[in-house]
Amino acid sequence: YDIQVNAIAPGYMVTNNTAQLRNDEDRSAEILDRIPAGRWGTPDDMKGAALTFQLGVSGTVYVDNVRVQEDGLLVNGDFSNGTTGYEVYAYTASDISYIVDSLNEDNAFSIDIKNTGDSDWKIQLKQNNITLEKGKWYKLTLDAKSTLDRKMMYALQKDGTADNDWTPYSGNPIVDLTNEYQTFSKTFQMTYPTDEETILSISMGAVGGITIDKKHTIVIDNITLEEVEEPEKEPEEESKAGKELIINGDFKNGSESWGYEGSWIFAPAAGRVDFSNEKAVFDITNPGEADWNVQLKQSGLTLEKGAFYKVSFDVKSSQARTVKLALMTAGTYDWYDGADIALEADEELTFEKEFTVTKETSDIIDFQISMGLITGVDTPASTIEIDNISLIKVTEAEPVQTLLLREEMVPLEDCIATEETEEEELATEEETVEEELTTEEETEEEKLTIEETEEEELTTEEETVEEERTTTEEVEEEKITNIEVSEKIQ
Repeated sequence: YDIQVNAIAPGYMVTNNTAQLRNDEDRSAEILDRIPAGRWGTPDDMKGAALTFQLGVSGTVYVDNVRVQEDGLLVNGDFSNGTTGYEVYAYTASDISYIVDSLNEDNAFSIDIKNTGDSDWKIQLKQNNITLEKGKWYKLTLDAKSTLDRKMMYALQKDGTADNDWTPYSGNPIVDLTNEYQTFSKTFQMTYPTDEETILSISMGAVGGITIDKKHTIVIDNITLEEVEEPEKEPEEESKAGKELIINGDFKNGSESWGYEGSWIFAPAAGRVDFSNEKAVFDITNPGEADWNVQLKQSGLTLEKGAFYKVSFDVKSSQARTVKLALMTAGTYDWYDGADIALEADEELTFEKEFTVTKETSDIIDFQISMGLITGVDTPASTIEIDNISLIKVTEAEPVQTLLLREEMVPLEDCIATEETEEEELATEEETVEEELTTEEETEEEKLTIEETEEEELTTEEETVEEERTTTEEVEEEKITNIEVSEKIQ
């Protein structure tokens, strides 16, 4: 609308000039309704806040685009300047009303909510243009209470106005409010590229999928954001074998730790997500153009180098299709493990996989189940139900010889039994070969013996034939001699 406003608020001060307005109840009420602080200004409000321009010239001078910014990462965190720096958003404006309460509170933001709507983002307190630098650590702190016990979610996140990417840089803690002030804080490292347009979002809609239609009031104060040193990890913070790493894997707390409205389905994908029945139900009407267009994610997990893990969950799809599991670093997308999971229509699958971390230890791991379009694979519109998600650190490390077998999901005891069986089979094969060699050697020896025998028999036959020839010759000679003798006698 190209609206330009030059103002210092509150503009209406308690002076002699405004006495008549203040004494007119109707007119005074109209003016107070327009003042963010909800009251007339006093001279004390201007102490320490004077802004002086020494122009050094006479006449009329036009000054434009004056900006006064606090020396901090957040503006007006104590609400001493009303709602300056903040934006209050309501999907249905009539569901809320708000003030900065200086009568019952010490200048605290107070919002009356008649109906939360059906999504957490439908009521928000926001502050834009916060700078977070990559690699630095920050601590976000705030005080809050509610006249009705309920949940509230807060985050420092990417501005997704242009691309619907509302990545929560800080994670998105969900806290339980009571009628007493509590101080909530979140320490985190900015692992994404530096962002000078980060948004502080405090969500007060249907957090965790819980709709509230009973009127109640939430009060928020003392919001601070400070740069801090990297916290030292205490020994007990390191996960022990057998510890469950996934938070709210059974969805008994709705969507807590699993993102927020706008972080599950990204355009051009379309659908609806529901956590009300202690499971994650994705009703996907359009799978989009990439697998990450539809995604269930939990951030901030730690995977340790050399440790052995087991991941499992129940999943069911109304249509035959494939979903993707991935464990990777936030922002840099360094792959640690995962799988493509083929689903049959209307058949629940309990997926299980075991793996050993071979990369360096990381505490910025994202657990992701992607349900968008998978390139080269038929990905129909479908309803997918997910429940009982678990990621457990089984052991500190495992023998190298079992790693290759892990890819085929062979249990450790089966691996050992297989190795023993293979050793027995190898020994049997060696014995068989040895026996065959011995038999062959004996057979060769027998052949040699037969050949010798045949040679001896041949020699004997030759001798016999020779003897018979000799005898025959002798007989013939005798016959001839006898004939000659007979002729002589005659």
